[in-house]
Amino acid sequence: MCAGAVLYWKYKDDPIGAIKVDKNVKRTSFHLPIIGSLLAMVQDIDNSIDLLSQELNSPHFERALVLAVPFSEPRIMIHDPQSIEYITNTNFENYVKGTFTNSRMQDVLGNGIFNSDGHQWYTQRKLTAKIMTNRNFKLYIDTVFTDNISILLLVLKDLAQNVPVDMHDIFQRYFMDSFGKIAYGVFTFSF
Repeated sequence: MCAGAVLYWKYKDDPIGAIKVDKNVKRTSFHLPIIGSLLAMVQDIDNSIDLLSQELNSPHFERALVLAVPFSEPRIMIHDPQSIEYITNTNFENYVKGTFTNSRMQDVLGNGIFNSDGHQWYTQRKLTAKIMTNRNFKLYIDTVFTDNISILLLVLKDLAQNVPVDMHDIFQRYFMDSFGKIAYGVFTFSF
């Protein structure tokens, strides 16, 4: 009984094996000692996004909310504009993506600016800032969308055979493929 009480006391705010987070930051309403939010997330795994959304939109939500599970980095969720500005701009250096995010996003983002921290991020940001001025970005977007509109027109001409066409799907593909060219340098108008 004494060992259980010690475990309970030691891990009431942060689950076993998790990085400690300031006790003043609220935990999810379904947070339990020792296991954190694990039980609720596993029980309602298909609706976990809805569960978290309800927490963030709760009238009791203040500025931040901690979601923690054992042996994992905690997730601190915010949706307050002042906090977002503070984290993404004012005090960015103190908020890292961490190994959890880096390892899971490696295949998609590599070691680019969106998946790096510290000196590596700072170096990439400085390089990107010189290249991606508002003027250059607008010119590039104009070029990509203008070049790709000719492909879109050819696709529409081929489809114009007195048959129903899902224009929403076509325009969505056009936009996503154009965005792919802007963001990743790859354009594949796929049908």
